[in-house]
Amino acid sequence: MKKMPASGMCYFVKKIDFEEFSRQLKFALLNIEIRDVTINPYNDGSVIVIHDFAKTDDDFTLSHRMTKKITEKFGGTYSIE
Repeated sequence: MKKMPASGMCYFVKKIDFEEFSRQLKFALLNIEIRDVTINPYNDGSVIVIHDFAKTDDDFTLSHRMTKKITEKFGGTYSIE
């Protein structure tokens, strides 16, 4: 089994409302029964998302896919580390 990265970075061209981004991402992940995700902002406006819960590659794939979708909704790009 290929080991998926446990974290990803969200990059934004302009400043976002971090609290709203975090709220929407957590809500979207809960809707697909994904919990225990840590979301932390950096001073440069990027955001790290650590997928603490994941036990399988499928968990990581779903979580990364949803994170990418929400990041793009806020005008950013998502990269897995």
